Amino acid sequence: MTTSTARDSAADSPPVNATGKVDWVRVPVEKKVLDELTQRSDIRGFIQTGGHLGLLLLTGFITFYVLSNYSWWYVIPCLYVHGSVFAMLGAGIHELSHERVFESSFLNDFFNKFINLI
Repeated sequence: MTTSTARDSAADSPPVNATGKVDWVRVPVEKKVLDELTQRSDIRGFIQTGGHLGLLLLTGFITFYVLSNYSWWYVIPCLYVHGSVFAMLGAGIHELSHERVFESSFLNDFFNKFINLI
């Protein structure tokens, strides 16, 4: 059994200033560049969301096919891949909840509810 030292736990915690607040690191980015990087688009939103949902359907279909036609031992890696793809939906849901995926609020809300329903 190992015990953690004060040095180990200090390395895992964020830097704190003298007032006890976290010293966040801000990378200097020009406003014009930041605006370009955070631009919302319905087309890009459909590509990203559709691609992710398509990958989820594909891995689900492969898993079902393998389960139906092969030994269950082959299903284990398929379930791992399918579960990993499914777990990645969390990041998409997070961005949808902030309405940062689609330009349209309706589409953000619709896909947020739809993906949460899955």
